[in-house]
Amino acid sequence: MIKKIYIYLQSGGFLEVAKYAFIGVKKIFYYKSETIFYFLDREHLNDTYTIKNSSVVFKTIKNVSDLQKIDFDRIKVLNHRKWFEKGSLAIIGFSSSVPVSFTWMHFYSHCISGVCTIKLSPEQCWAGPSFVIKSQRGKKINQAQKRYLIRSVPESIRYFLTSVNKKNIASIKSLEKIGFSEGLRIIRYHGIFQHRKPEVVYKNDGDSIFKIKL
Repeated sequence: MIKKIYIYLQSGGFLEVAKYAFIGVKKIFYYKSETIFYFLDREHLNDTYTIKNSSVVFKTIKNVSDLQKIDFDRIKVLNHRKWFEKGSLAIIGFSSSVPVSFTWMHFYSHCISGVCTIKLSPEQCWAGPSFVIKSQRGKKINQAQKRYLIRSVPESIRYFLTSVNKKNIASIKSLEKIGFSEGLRIIRYHGIFQHRKPEVVYKNDGDSIFKIKL
């Protein structure tokens, strides 16, 4: 746990770690989380942006051994071994050979801890989780790695799905600029002082896109 906190401090900064710690404490007593699920039809991809002042190059990683050769601890704290076993792929962005970002592509199902499990059809791909180190944010790198992901998968994949916390305004704006649309919201209540069931709200025909298991 101490090592994981240190890794998060290095890549995300003190405020990010403090935020996660504060939320963890709130979940013990009372916390309302709202996760927004987005989808993109390949035909609606907005491909008009460029990365600001950056020369980031993306590389697809297909197995654990190749990932272990890369000095990027932030991606290694994820459940990457299990994901690779299920056929998922990682995408890592490099700036001057230094890893600065990552995202994932999943093709069968994806579990968001504490929220739900998403079953994917043969024409769907789950994009994420995604991350950009603190020093490289604001340069449209997350948009660029999403574009790289969409261009990398087989043409048979039509829909790209992902999720973001309601409070993550920067990620929400990034997704919407690319062309993603909101399809689903899941509201969960955590803590010993609440007994409310999760709320599921669909939008924009999201009920036909997202197949979830709470």
